[in-house]
Amino acid sequence: MQRNQVIAVVVIVLIVGSVAGYIYFFGPTPEAIIVMGTTDSVETSLDPAQAYDYFGWEMIMSLSSGLVDIEPGSQAGPDDIEPALATSWVMSSSGLYWDFVLRENVLYEDGREFNATDVKYTFDRNCNLTGDGLLEEDGAQLALEYNLIIKNVTITGEFAVRFNLYQPFAPFLQLLSCQASYIVDRVHAPKAELVQFTSGNPRASHPCGLGPFILENWTRSGGADVEFRLRKNPN
Repeated sequence: MQRNQVIAVVVIVLIVGSVAGYIYFFGPTPEAIIVMGTTDSVETSLDPAQAYDYFGWEMIMSLSSGLVDIEPGSQAGPDDIEPALATSWVMSSSGLYWDFVLRENVLYEDGREFNATDVKYTFDRNCNLTGDGLLEEDGAQLALEYNLIIKNVTITGEFAVRFNLYQPFAPFLQLLSCQASYIVDRVHAPKAELVQFTSGNPRASHPCGLGPFILENWTRSGGADVEFRLRKNPN
């Protein structure tokens, strides 16, 4: 009887294993979807020049990238900065300018390659939006006083830029790692106005680009956000 029980168990294991193997190799693959709920109801915008809340920054981090990142789990100190869209950087001895070498072969959704022009455009736009008074009461650019820290950005090569500062600013790399410093897509980021939610047109609803995801749907009903749907960026 014990021998028969052992044989029965072995047969069941073999059958289950065979079925599982068949499904794994030949069966339908379940769609890989992560669902995240939130109590947030309405995003002001997904424009890095304006958004200044936790969930908005989480969305921007999914849809765009910065020049540098902070090592996850670290204390965000000077030695905890990692390359992102920039591969290397150096600060001048005076602390008044920073030179960055940019990553090559990074593509926007339309296939255009990211380069130094995009970095200059992003920071010129953000600082000018603040300086022109469009963000008089709201926005990360205003609260963090970008226009008082960054004097200008100059292009030193197709994939190289220099940030000129008004005065030495020790946590400059940390500033560049936050979502307010993420790079925009100049095709979808007007120089003199913020990008706001556009019903039925997720691409026109944000100026971001170069992130790990693409915004596929943004549904808002009765003045409240219902769903953000993101899909993997093929680039």
